[in-house]
Amino acid sequence: MRKNFLLRPLTVVGGLMLLLFFTLLLVSRNQALELVYHPAEARSELAKTPADFDLDYADVFVQSTDGIRLYGWYIPSRNGAAVVLQHGYKSNRSELLEEAEMLSRQGYGVLLSSVRAHDQNSGELIGFGLHEMSDLDAWFNFLGQQDDIDP
Repeated sequence: MRKNFLLRPLTVVGGLMLLLFFTLLLVSRNQALELVYHPAEARSELAKTPADFDLDYADVFVQSTDGIRLYGWYIPSRNGAAVVLQHGYKSNRSELLEEAEMLSRQGYGVLLSSVRAHDQNSGELIGFGLHEMSDLDAWFNFLGQQDDIDP
C-alpha cells in the first residue's frame, strides 16, 4: 500500500516534468526560428534612395557563390577610393544613406551592399556569417571591377 502511495505522486511529478521539458523545447525552437527566419513579407521597405540625398548612383547587383542575386547601390568615387557600407541585422541599406552622403561629399565611392535574407534579396534564412561572408566577397569583387577605383 505504501508503494502505491508514493508511485502516484512520482508519476504525476514525472509527467509534469516531461510536459515542462517539451514546452521549453517548443518555445526554444520557436525563438531560434525567430532569430534566423526573415521572409520577404516581414522585411521593411527601402525608406529612401541615394536620390533623396541628391547623390548620383547606380542600382547594382552581384551573384553570390550559391546563385542568390544581391542588390545594392553604388555611388561612384571621385578620389579613387571606396567604402563598403553594410546594413545591420534585419535591416536594409537605406539605413546608411546619411553616412553614404557624408563619404560621397568627401569624394569616396560608396557601395551600399546587402546580404541574403535582407533588403530585396532572395533567401529567408540568416546564417550569421555562414553564407554572408561569401556575399561580402562578391561585393568586394564588384568594387575591384569598377573603373573609378584605384586598386
